Amino acid sequence: MQTGDPTGTGSGGDSIYKFLYGDQARFFGDEIHSDLKHSKRGTVAMASAGTGEKNLNASQFYITLCDDLDSLDGEHTVFGDITEGFDTLNRINEAYVDDKGKPYQNIRIKHTYLLNDPFDDPSQLDDLIPDASPERKPKDEIDDDVRLEDDWMPKDEELGVCEEK
Repeated sequence: MQTGDPTGTGSGGDSIYKFLYGDQARFFGDEIHSDLKHSKRGTVAMASAGTGEKNLNASQFYITLCDDLDSLDGEHTVFGDITEGFDTLNRINEAYVDDKGKPYQNIRIKHTYLLNDPFDDPSQLDDLIPDASPERKPKDEIDDDVRLEDDWMPKDEELGVCEEK
């Protein structure tokens, strides 16, 4: 499951370093460690902006939906793993997608909890973090395909048992 592109095109997004240090810092370098593998479902890693290119990490990332994806080892920066909420990963994995793998119904990460962060944040970062998650889709999100909003529900799931007839 790949996400993190505010344009919805698969080629957009900037790293936080661009906002901290300017346009020259749009991308950041790979941090590949041989002991960090794609061995389990829920591995979180950077999706590089260039096919086969190195050091082009920006805002896009992916979460693995199955175990043993060793073909990704050594190619992408692994930076975390999911430790709870696997029911959500299951629901994402079961989503209906088009021929490009894009879900017909929008899937949005509205909130996360960071359980362990061993690194200090730059002091200027506090000014860039919003107080709350966005309530609506980003204004610059491309909307050229018809997609169902993330709160859409089939009619038969909206109706009570007695109303379905």
